[in-house]
Amino acid sequence: MQNMRVEAAYLYRPAIKTHHTFRIAYVKNNVSDTILSLNPHYYPLTAGNNISFPEFSYSIQYYDANYNAYPSRGFIGDATILERGLTSEVNLTQLQYHATYASPLGKKTFILYQSAGMIKLPFDQPFYSQQFFGYGDAYFRGLEYYVMDGVAGILGRATLHHEIFAVTLKTPPNIKKEVSIPFHFYLKGGGDIGYVYSRTTGNNLLCNKYVYTETFGLDVVIPSYDVVFKFNYSFNQLGQSGLFFHVRTDF
Repeated sequence: MQNMRVEAAYLYRPAIKTHHTFRIAYVKNNVSDTILSLNPHYYPLTAGNNISFPEFSYSIQYYDANYNAYPSRGFIGDATILERGLTSEVNLTQLQYHATYASPLGKKTFILYQSAGMIKLPFDQPFYSQQFFGYGDAYFRGLEYYVMDGVAGILGRATLHHEIFAVTLKTPPNIKKEVSIPFHFYLKGGGDIGYVYSRTTGNNLLCNKYVYTETFGLDVVIPSYDVVFKFNYSFNQLGQSGLFFHVRTDF
């Protein structure tokens, strides 16, 4: 498989809380005969092994939270409209959003609500354009090893966080420049629920049905570097459970 993407972007920030991003790209991909023999619908049937198309998108991001990397109060959201292709061979209009809302329940306790959704029009899309949950930051906790392909879907998540303690590490006193690194530790518990619609499920057992998971764990937050270590022990509806580790902000 060979992929080429050339992209240019323009960022406009009229206010401190709002960002606008305009992107234009040219994409050219090539796959082997083996992939097409296994999945004839990987590309549009008239495309053969090669596909190329222009892509245009507009995104708006809004930040109104006390700490973007790990909010305990406030709202963060973004929405994107993407247009892929200009011909009937490649024809995709995609609308998607991500939203995070944090509500404090006390001095050290807060609940975090998160949601992500997307729709791809028209619904009749080749496999190449059906990537959905599990490919990026939007995933179901406890289903990190799975992907869900489709053309419409939504994910909802609620997590209760409680800070159990905080500690600050400092350089030894004989060091000329003193550096302090604070660490905050949060216990958490919550669950995910969602649904992905696909016109052709194939061997994907998680499409066209409600998906739900549960998770418990520990988050370690280092505010000085915007780093969050997430340790999750999660359960899914397939009867599986396991420990998962993430070093990034969800969504």
